[in-house]
Amino acid sequence: MHGQKNYGTQDVYWVNPDQVSKSPESGEFVAKGSFIIRGNRNHIRGVNLKIAVGIVDYEGKRIMAGPVDAVSSHTDNYVIIKPGYTKKRGYS
Repeated sequence: MHGQKNYGTQDVYWVNPDQVSKSPESGEFVAKGSFIIRGNRNHIRGVNLKIAVGIVDYEGKRIMAGPVDAVSSHTDNYVIIKPGYTKKRGYS
């Protein structure tokens, strides 16, 4: 596995919605598509890297992705994606 990192967990952080802005203050520059986070970040260490993707019925059939707990509370029709050790392979 030369050059492969194989992460199973990652350190992350969260902030409140009012801490996120696309508007720069005087002297700041925000590139197009970027945003600024102001204030304290709430760090969570060693979070398992996995995401659920499922089909929910919200104003019609829609795809929902997010934490397993969030998606599983809205549908039984979902899959969990997580890092693994299976080599990529092409399909014909």
